[in-house]
Amino acid sequence: MIRDLYLTGVQDASLIDPEQWQLDYSSLQRPGAADISLDLLYDIRTNGPALKRAQDYLSAQKPPTLVVSGKNDILFPAESQLRYREVVPSAEIHLTDSGHCALADKSEEIAGQMHEFLGRVL
Repeated sequence: MIRDLYLTGVQDASLIDPEQWQLDYSSLQRPGAADISLDLLYDIRTNGPALKRAQDYLSAQKPPTLVVSGKNDILFPAESQLRYREVVPSAEIHLTDSGHCALADKSEEIAGQMHEFLGRVL
């Protein structure tokens, strides 16, 4: 499952260091760590308190917002990324052809989107 989180939807798996998911797996073997991780995932999926505060800030301040995510991300699906427009209607959302590790897989593409966005809003 952890390996899948890193590799599902990624176009070039050779860019993802296997040590990343191996370290995650090792960390989850500690007593209580798996329960903590599940609690955090549940909190994210159900708009927990931290996420609610972030949404409140974005809704009130309406800052320039760029969301770049892998359209094949199994943890944060594309539909959840598109919901940022409910909070910040002017949000720019780019769904790249990747998964949860889009930044490793599509670093040049994402860096270009960030550079272009920041060049306009700063």
